[in-house]
Amino acid sequence: MGLPSQLKNGNAWIDGDSFLGEFTKVNLGDLKEKTEKIRPGGVLGEIDTPMGIEQGEIEITCAGLWSKIITRFGRAGVASTLFRWQGAYQEDVEGVVKAGELVARGRIPEASGGTAEIGAKTEQTGKLIWSYIRWSEDGRVLLEIDMLNCIYIVDGEDRYADIRNAIGI
Repeated sequence: MGLPSQLKNGNAWIDGDSFLGEFTKVNLGDLKEKTEKIRPGGVLGEIDTPMGIEQGEIEITCAGLWSKIITRFGRAGVASTLFRWQGAYQEDVEGVVKAGELVARGRIPEASGGTAEIGAKTEQTGKLIWSYIRWSEDGRVLLEIDMLNCIYIVDGEDRYADIRNAIGI
């Protein structure tokens, strides 16, 4: 019998600045394929055909002052901010710990200062819209998407190699 690994601890960085002791949670976002419905001749009904990847977003929530987020708000460039998150996941039957890591590049177009209340916990959030993302587990790359360079690799399979080759890149 196995139990799912649970996140025991973690850290986040923006442009190399650590949020250790400051971040309270990170919403790692969703991955979505962009699809179009088509109904070509000779088929019974509509089918979804993949047309690429939708941009995703990551949201970080931190306590205290939010200078590390606000100073990066609204930067020019779709890959102007580097975000890294690393977590320690432990499976509780055998006690095995694995490192989960997400690295993303994008920009922060949205930030919230939260509510400032005397004597109460203060939280602020920043949202990163990514143009590059890489998921790893114990150093093994599970997923890498680079919108600008047409890279789409899942578990070592380059799913966009033929398309890049067909357009000469």
